[in-house]
Amino acid sequence: MFGVDDTDMTVYVPMYCGIKSVPDNLRKGNGSLKNFTWDASFWAFNFVSNYVYTRYNEMIIDLKKVQRELEFSFLKEIIKVDEEATKLFEKDKNAALGYITSFSKKQSIETHQRWIKFGQELFTKYLDGYKKDEKGVPQYCGYSEDFYRDVVAKRGEELRMKDYGKETIISRIKQKAKDNKKHIVLENKKSIDKKIIISKKEDTCSHDKKAIATYLITLIVGISIGYLIFLFFKK
Repeated sequence: MFGVDDTDMTVYVPMYCGIKSVPDNLRKGNGSLKNFTWDASFWAFNFVSNYVYTRYNEMIIDLKKVQRELEFSFLKEIIKVDEEATKLFEKDKNAALGYITSFSKKQSIETHQRWIKFGQELFTKYLDGYKKDEKGVPQYCGYSEDFYRDVVAKRGEELRMKDYGKETIISRIKQKAKDNKKHIVLENKKSIDKKIIISKKEDTCSHDKKAIATYLITLIVGISIGYLIFLFFKK
């Protein structure tokens, strides 16, 4: 049995001794510590385990379920594979080695693909601090009891809700009402002042228009009289 991650979170895949080649997802050179690739089981499993670390107490339950399903299925299969490989080995050693090689590769590749899919399922189930139920409806999970106790121990007094008492609360409500009333009066005063300013501007504009009209009329009359006098003396 072979796994690529820590014992708690890996899946041990049957990998027989004597196999002729290794699966591509386990091949040397397929990815490295500096180069992530979904094609390498090392990175697929580390992606899942490092995400599980963020909500271990809940996500580990999902992980163990899929882990057990895979490993228990392997235990059932290898009993038959052992028997078949033994029979083949007695007749044709190369055929037996080819048989266990094919089986080991198949299980490794299928496990690799299942773990990538499981990582995607895990990511969509636990998103933004929520956990989706069986119907896909997000449910807020909160934090662990230990976390809350730690917060209380470190900042309990700072976060404690103050007890103002009945009289204090009533006085605060009254003060709030007064403040709101003052705000309304102030807004009304501002509105009135604005109307007065606008009215004054309108009066000024009206006065200016009358003055201009009077000036123009006087100018026209003066020009007309001057022209008539000019015509009189010209004759």
